Amino acid sequence: MSEEVECPYCNKKLEYSYFDVEKKDTVHIKCPHCDKKFAGTVEYKIHLTSTKKADCLNGSNHILTPLARKLSNAPLNVYNCQVCNSSGTIYDLTPFKWCI
Repeated sequence: MSEEVECPYCNKKLEYSYFDVEKKDTVHIKCPHCDKKFAGTVEYKIHLTSTKKADCLNGSNHILTPLARKLSNAPLNVYNCQVCNSSGTIYDLTPFKWCI
């Protein structure tokens, strides 16, 4: 992916590739038109890709499975809800029902 940015020195447009970004907040870009370098601030956006009903977030039962089945190093008393993906102890995730 790339984006068109404007050089603050010569005000010409140039393409900047996102593949150059290594999770930095500030990137350094060299303008091919005037050969000057400038800094750019990277903004990370998160896009919601899908939605689903999560009745457990509205007072219905969480559907729990032991988290230890997914992660071998997880404590045995920690559970994960199959619907909303919340994890915690039984006391954190009340009301609940078992799904084994």
